[in-house]
This record gives sequence, structure tokens and C-alpha cells, in this order.
Amino acid sequence: HLQQQIQAAGRAPQLDLALQSAWRELLAIFMALGAGVAIAAAGGAPVAAVLQQCLEAAGPTWQLLISCLPDLDHSLASKVLSAADDRMDMIGVDSVSSCLALLQAPWVHSSGTAAAARQQHGACEPLQRLAWQLLLHDSSIASVTHSAATASSGSEDLPEYGVNDDAATYLVQIGLRPETATAITESQPWQVHLLHWTLLLAHISHLNSKRSSSAAVTAGRRLTQALRDVPELVPSLLDHLVGLMGLGSSSSTLPTAAAADPMSDQSAAAITTLSAAAQVQLSAKLAALCPSDQPWTLITAIQYIGLPISHASWRLLAAAVYRAVLGLLPASARIWFSDLRDRRLISAVEAYTIRFESPALLAAEFAAIKRDAAGSSGEVGGSCSFRVTASPAARDVTAVLEIEDGATLELQVKLPAAAPLKAAEVECRNKVRACFA
Repeated sequence: HLQQQIQAAGRAPQLDLALQSAWRELLAIFMALGAGVAIAAAGGAPVAAVLQQCLEAAGPTWQLLISCLPDLDHSLASKVLSAADDRMDMIGVDSVSSCLALLQAPWVHSSGTAAAARQQHGACEPLQRLAWQLLLHDSSIASVTHSAATASSGSEDLPEYGVNDDAATYLVQIGLRPETATAITESQPWQVHLLHWTLLLAHISHLNSKRSSSAAVTAGRRLTQALRDVPELVPSLLDHLVGLMGLGSSSSTLPTAAAADPMSDQSAAAITTLSAAAQVQLSAKLAALCPSDQPWTLITAIQYIGLPISHASWRLLAAAVYRAVLGLLPASARIWFSDLRDRRLISAVEAYTIRFESPALLAAEFAAIKRDAAGSSGEVGGSCSFRVTASPAARDVTAVLEIEDGATLELQVKLPAAAPLKAAEVECRNKVRACFA
């Protein structure tokens, strides 16, 4: 109301300048606070716990200050992140590390009873929401890992991962931040585990985008290979996801995750297997996260979801990340599915995937096959010819190489309905046409 009165009096330009200056100062304080939390975490759990207690004690102050901020548009966020990186360059912390520290601290350092944990988390929730919003900015997503710099500074070959090697140390070697490497190799706190995976998959999607440079694409390929080389990583994530999605759990310790969460009021009875109707609703909500005239992307989806607070929002985030895993890490998803032993879980996951995920993946695959086939069919040298045909309805692709004397080599690949959870069927046939004098 005060701003409207001043604008009516003709002093809007001065007010706008003053407010913008105040907002920039407030955001600078926020980023400095995140840097302090990050440095304290590096100093060990006791130091970090003391600082966390100070943050919780000032909960009403954070709520008031954050409520004074305007909607954080793309331009303002860019300026905030860039200015923070310039200021913190000398202390070895950047804007992403600062935001990650504020995001995860309430979960990492929570203690006491369930009621006390909820109170601790609630006090810092305004800081977490702002940190998550800044982490979803384009420049932050591009800087989730240092993989591009790591790839450009050495060989494209990954360091070898041994059975007895420490997974987090290996991931840091290939460019992950230490906090991200730790979060995705440890399943608890499950919220931190899922949020770091969300950022990492959004980062890989960014590296693989059509606008990315060849160096970025190489970095994305290295990251994907590294995540596949550490065999327990993706299965642990998928165990969490299917539990949170209400499809079941392959581990007794996993999600009913949300039911066991000391910061959640959800009872174990609330985390049950989703009915068919509820799965349809979940899929519809997932589709609605992105504009209908644009392809679905994880980055757009998580920007719409925001920081998950309720169980419903965690479930929606889990469904979005599950879709991203199938698209970005299909081989790892296939290995995880083949190792499942619970028949009820296998049936639930397969049915959900066939109905809500596989059709879009198969359509994209056949569209790519048709594009490639249009440029590869024809003469391949001498009297040989090559052609590719694809049948989306039958889910099969046939490649035929015709060579001299009427001989042909035919390769037929049939994709499964539950792609990519099951392997494709491949059949190779040789045909020779008999000639009679």
C-alpha cells in the first residue's frame, strides 16, 4: 500500500531505485549466509550444527526478510548469482555451493523428536525455498558439476572404478561437487538424496541439449557413463522413486520413506500403492507441468513444482525424476528392473511404465530412427544398397543390406512395450537368391 501511495504522489522512480538497492543487499546477505553455512559444513558436523541452531533461532526474521523480496525473475537471479560468484571467488565457495548448503542443512543437521525436527525445518523453510529457486536458474543448472572443465582438461576416458573404491571419491574425480557426490551415494536424508539427484539429472539434460557445445555433450556422456559404472547409484535412486510414487518398495527401509520422515505428518497408511485412477491423476499432473506446445523437460517440470513440501509434491517430483531416469539413464534402469525380485513390485512398475512412460519414449525413438533412415538409405557402394524401415505400431525396425548376386542381410529389432525396462529382441537373417542356368 505504501508503494502505491508513493507512486500516486509521483515518486515512483526514486522508490523503485531504493527498493531495488535494498533487494540486492538482502540477496547479497542471503548468499553470504549460504557461504558461511558451506564453510561451516566443511569444518565438521559440530561446527555446522551450531550455525544451524543460530539459523533456526532466527526463523521469524528469515520469514519476514524473504517475504519482502519480489518475484525472483530471470534477470534479477542472474545478477544475484553473478555478483555472489565475484565476491566469493577468493574463499573457494561459489553461488551454487552456497545455495546447496542452505538447501540441505535443515535435513542434514535435524535432531530430536519428530515435532522438534519439524519446527527446525519450518524455521529455515524460507531460506530453502529461495535457495532452491536460485538453484533452478539456468546458470546454476549449468554449474551443478565441474564435469565440463574436468573433461576438457584431460582425456575423454574415465578413471577406472574398482569394486573397493569409494564411490563419492570417484564421482568427485569425474567432476561432481563433494556435497553432490556424498548426497547421491548416501540414501539418507532421503530428501537431500532426491534433490541432489534432481539437480544432477537436470544438469545432464542441459549438457545433452541441442544448444550445447561438443565439449558439453562429451561431459554429459562422461557423467552418464560414470553413473552407470558405480552399480549401486541408480538402483538406490529408483528404489526411492517407486516408493514415493506409490508403486511399492524393493527395500524395507525405503519409502515408506515419507512415512518414516521425522519432518512429515504422513502416516504409513498414507503411503500405499496408488490405485489405477490415482496413477492417471499423477500422470496428468506430470504432463501439465510443461506447456502443451513444447516437449516435456525435467528442468521446466521442477521449476513448476518448486521446493517440495507436502507428500503430494514429493510424489510429483519423484514421478518427474523417474521419467528423467528412463530417458537419460535407460541402461541403468534396465539393470535395476532385471534385478527386482518382488513380483508385485515388478508388475506395478512395468504396468505404470507401459501406460505412462514408454509410449512417449518409443515415439521419440521411432522419430529419430526415421530421421536417420532418411539420410542413410540408398546406395552404399558398388552394387550394394541399404534401407531401413520402421513400424511404430509393431514396435520394430528392419534394416536390409542387399549385396551382389541377390544376397541380403536383414536385421530386425523389436522394441519392448516396457521400454526401456526390458531389452529389445534382435533377429538377424541371411537370404541368398538361387540362380539356375
